[in-house]
Amino acid sequence: RAAAGERSGQVEAAAALRELTIGSDARAAQAASAGAIPLLADMVEVSGSPEPYAIVAVAGALRSLAEGSGKRADKVVATGVLEPLVLLLEQGTDECCAIAAGTIRTLTGGEEPGERKAAAVSAGALEPLVHLLESSGRTSAEGFSHALGALRNLCAGPAERKGMVLRAGALAPLARILKEARCAADTVEATAALRNLATGSDDRKAMVMAAGCLPPLVRLFEEGDAEGRNEAASCLRNLAKGSEERRKLIAAAGAGQALE
Repeated sequence: RAAAGERSGQVEAAAALRELTIGSDARAAQAASAGAIPLLADMVEVSGSPEPYAIVAVAGALRSLAEGSGKRADKVVATGVLEPLVLLLEQGTDECCAIAAGTIRTLTGGEEPGERKAAAVSAGALEPLVHLLESSGRTSAEGFSHALGALRNLCAGPAERKGMVLRAGALAPLARILKEARCAADTVEATAALRNLATGSDDRKAMVMAAGCLPPLVRLFEEGDAEGRNEAASCLRNLAKGSEERRKLIAAAGAGQALE
């Protein structure tokens, strides 16, 4: 364990590295090649009372290094850092929770994320992500959006994981976010998550419909911005696929054009 002075210097270095690598694939690649990833992962301190500034600096640097590169994201996950990040979702301050959710969102997205998603689920990420969506006051608006984005990522993939997402209770908060439509970006993310969740199963499609998602999807298709309309149309087409009854319900609700 680093002494207080040494720890402070490490945190300052992590903060500087985060600033240097944000938005720069070349600098992120250089830092990763120099061995920054395992050093940063060792600094993710959860025991005791972790300092929010330190967590934001270190987890933020890891997130910056993982952005835009599946290989670097794989290296971050290989350090085992997902487990302390999940603990931060459950136990951290609002600020710590937000940066942890953002880092998990990055690690479960991007190119070839299948194994990273499986690692996040194995680390126990599903339940705390769902809890964040159930209680919007638990974290900041940014943290809420990151948790939603991470859950969207985890909703895509094999049927077994989709079942785990449902058992974690994700459908109700996703449907609520879609219905409330308070934030355009979050509404789009929730719509995409529901589409991902429904893909490949008539039973899951029926569950999404039964959760009352059809009227807000139609409203988003009719009244949303371009991104919202496109995402709503994609979700509606997905729900209609494989069932003439669902197709008729969608058309009767006024979204027949989305199915063309």
